[in-house]
Amino acid sequence: MEYKKSQKSDLKRWSVTLFNLGLAISLGTTLVAFEWKAYDQAIIKTFNGMEDDWDVLNIPITILTPPPPPPPVPIEVVIKQDDITIEKLTEITIDLNTSEKAVIPEVIITTAPIIETVDKIENFVDEQAMFKGGMDAWNAYLNINLK
Repeated sequence: MEYKKSQKSDLKRWSVTLFNLGLAISLGTTLVAFEWKAYDQAIIKTFNGMEDDWDVLNIPITILTPPPPPPPVPIEVVIKQDDITIEKLTEITIDLNTSEKAVIPEVIITTAPIIETVDKIENFVDEQAMFKGGMDAWNAYLNINLK
């Protein structure tokens, strides 16, 4: 396929260069803005000739008492009649396969409990995992399945 315009007027070949130039200029402008130092030409005022005769004001300590709490509002109780009545449950069935007269036998422990030994958990392996056939077989598998 032929280009209809000339290669010299194609702006896409300069797009990456111009983008990087813009990034460099903005970065440089930012650095200059942060590092710019302004020096004021004003004279620093000193207090060398002044005397230390400040008047000390005696301000009396004021104690403010909090206002009394507002009086409690009486609670209004409104009694409403219930429309729903609950009938007495005369017969409750709980299926536990036992009766009230059944005696539960006491459990007697005759031997000491068995202590299980747990295998120690290691944080490393003796042999590293490897694909069947080595790295060459792994690369061949990837080439076949990742197309």
